[in-house]
Amino acid sequence: MPVRREYLIKRALLLVLVIFGVILITFFITRIIPARPELLWVGPHATIEQIEKARKFLHLDEPYHIQFLYYIRDLLTGNWGISWRTKTPVINDIKTHLPATLELIVFAFIIAIGIGIPLGVLAALKKYSIVDHFIRIFTVSGASVPVFWLALIAQLVLSNWLGVFPSAKRVDEEIVIETGFNPVTGFYLLDSLVQGNMPVFTSVIR
Repeated sequence: MPVRREYLIKRALLLVLVIFGVILITFFITRIIPARPELLWVGPHATIEQIEKARKFLHLDEPYHIQFLYYIRDLLTGNWGISWRTKTPVINDIKTHLPATLELIVFAFIIAIGIGIPLGVLAALKKYSIVDHFIRIFTVSGASVPVFWLALIAQLVLSNWLGVFPSAKRVDEEIVIETGFNPVTGFYLLDSLVQGNMPVFTSVIR
């Protein structure tokens, strides 16, 4: 068997094990944390009978291994259930929020490349200089700081203090109403470009 083929098979098997491990950990974390999902499902004023019905509906009255089998079955068949918070199908929530997430990822990637490559080239050209040391400190510090903490600080400074960016919402609703923007794909940047709606495009970038 060629080395490359054997390597690909090993990596594929490892990927399957990693995915299964993530699924297993996710399942047991949601069961171990005492969140009482049946109470979230029926609300704070539900009767005992309603709570029991919710437990049966969510298979929470079954042993853990049976619950896990239901979990795997639903995951593989695309039946990801109903959100305990929004009471809507999870797949619909994903479809609603996925475009915004992908747009955020793309822009983060563009910014990372736009900053990282020039700094790397500059550090290579100014090797062992003050500029090189400064760039090293800057990059190591950026890699060491937890991303979620850095994001919160950036939001606090740029949105709450300086007002450069909005702290919430993908687009200014007033601009949407004024321009008659009609999202089609859910990707606001793409939709606004196709429609030639630059005010919305600018608002989404912000």
